[in-house]
Amino acid sequence: MKYDVIVMGPTFCDIIFFGLENLPELGKEVWSKGFEITTGGMMNSAVAFSRLGMNVGLATQVGRDLWGDLILSTVKLENISQEFIKVLEGAYPNISVAFNYKDDRGFISYTDKRFEKSFIQHIVYVAKHADTKHFHFSTSPEHFDAIKAAKIQGKTISIDTGWDPDWLQSSEIKKQIQLADVFFSNLDEAKRITGEENPFNALEVLSEYAPTVIIKLGRDGAICKSNGEIFVSRGLKVDVVDATGAGDCFAAGFLYGWLEKKTIDECLKIGNYCGARSVTVVGGYSGAPTKQMLEQYMKNEETFLK
Repeated sequence: MKYDVIVMGPTFCDIIFFGLENLPELGKEVWSKGFEITTGGMMNSAVAFSRLGMNVGLATQVGRDLWGDLILSTVKLENISQEFIKVLEGAYPNISVAFNYKDDRGFISYTDKRFEKSFIQHIVYVAKHADTKHFHFSTSPEHFDAIKAAKIQGKTISIDTGWDPDWLQSSEIKKQIQLADVFFSNLDEAKRITGEENPFNALEVLSEYAPTVIIKLGRDGAICKSNGEIFVSRGLKVDVVDATGAGDCFAAGFLYGWLEKKTIDECLKIGNYCGARSVTVVGGYSGAPTKQMLEQYMKNEETFLK
């Protein structure tokens, strides 16, 4: 099967708390107004791609347990190919607990490291053999071999960061960014990688490593440098319910435009729309728009969320 994009990286089951009046302190308890159990990690981008009408594969691994069942049910429901999902015998818990406070969120996460080697081998195989236009990776030191393999195959590559302070400050991450055609980070990640506090200074540093670099600024939108030109795209005003997955949906929206050969301004506009839709409901991908919704928005931005 030929794919428009294959998303490469771990998937998680997310337990999301929202409506907190304050953050918990040691020895004390706080109550949320609601919670949701859903799937996350690279699933967020995969679903966002699929809802925009792209033929999507997801290269990940799951266990034969309740967590794996939840992930596989999401894949089926959202019309994502299961061809590259490796099912392990036994339990394989990858769990994130997210807590939303004001307009942001924090996480407590756990991943089962026992099968890390098998996962690396799996995504290298996919990178070498899958028929796709594009690979979208989460950045990780374990993903080097797969990214290099995809590059050798002549595929275009995007990489999105996650919060890992030691990795972000390492010299190795810069080598990985150099393999990307498109690189995404949020502002805190960009500061950590570059040592620059000013967003535009951080953008300049990152653009030395990849031809197209985007720094996601949350409610303030995003900035981008592509082939020497700087672009600024303002954010959209929405009521934030759950910020989980907003950056993942932004990345999928931007890449949808990029793969469709749209202008960078249009790509940023699509990314901001997808990210903004994401935060209006609970769940990393629950608010991701359909292609029809996006087309309506692009025709008349004033209809946003109506």
